[in-house]
Amino acid sequence: MTTVRRPAHLHSQRAADDVVIDLRDSPAPPEIDPRFQKRRLDVQAARDRRRIRVLRAVTVVILVAAAAYGVVRSPLLVVRKARVNGEVQTSSSAILTAAGLTTRPLMIDLRLGRSAAAVARLPWIDTVRIRRSWPDTVLVDVTERVPVAVVGGMLVDASGRVLSVAPGFAPLLAVRPDIGTSAPAPPGPGATVPSVYRPGLDVVVALPPALRADVGAVLVRPDGTVRLSLVDGASALLGDTSALAQKFEAVLTLVERVRLGHEAVDVSVPGAPVLTRLPVTGTVSTRTGG
Repeated sequence: MTTVRRPAHLHSQRAADDVVIDLRDSPAPPEIDPRFQKRRLDVQAARDRRRIRVLRAVTVVILVAAAAYGVVRSPLLVVRKARVNGEVQTSSSAILTAAGLTTRPLMIDLRLGRSAAAVARLPWIDTVRIRRSWPDTVLVDVTERVPVAVVGGMLVDASGRVLSVAPGFAPLLAVRPDIGTSAPAPPGPGATVPSVYRPGLDVVVALPPALRADVGAVLVRPDGTVRLSLVDGASALLGDTSALAQKFEAVLTLVERVRLGHEAVDVSVPGAPVLTRLPVTGTVSTRTGG
């Protein structure tokens, strides 16, 4: 028998008020249908199997990742061979040093974009392509810039980049300040010439072969105008760099048809060139046709 007593605050009442409950005759709890019990156990087992499969998959991924990391970080995968193609003026050792390939780094640690940018900063380098060839080779392909003129004793390409000191004899046109003007000296290799030289470089690049042999130097002025110093002592004022093809044609026509001597030709208006002779007694200007 089980005795259930009243709460403590009711103890002041008579003991006769105590209630005694006999649980021996209480009904038994209902039995669970075996089919439901089996279904519940099957669901639990399926859930456990899924958990185990997920755990196994995660474990495999972790182990594979750890193994792969160990392989790529292995000393077996360092850069053992680095090949440079396309270099002429720049030594392969300078290219490999700039690319960070002389210290035998791990293949996985290479930052190809950063290495290519470092190589492109070398004065002569125009384009760079760096690629891995697993397991231990890096290929560096470069193209170099082409000098078009000499500016202040420095070789300069068409973009104005200073490449190197010009050799004693360079078969290139000189671009220099015109008589009576001045311009900053060009900077060192890898930098860009001052903008005052830019029109002169544009003229050099555009010069036709038929006229190039008659030009001794290209003279620039602070106002952006350009003058050609011709080999026979004459000169040709081009003005700005607009309509260069027509201006070159006008100069070439005069060079071929007129014995210029020490005269100046103004072709800044190519359809109406002006020939100026400078005799001892004065200056005479005549206008010729196109």
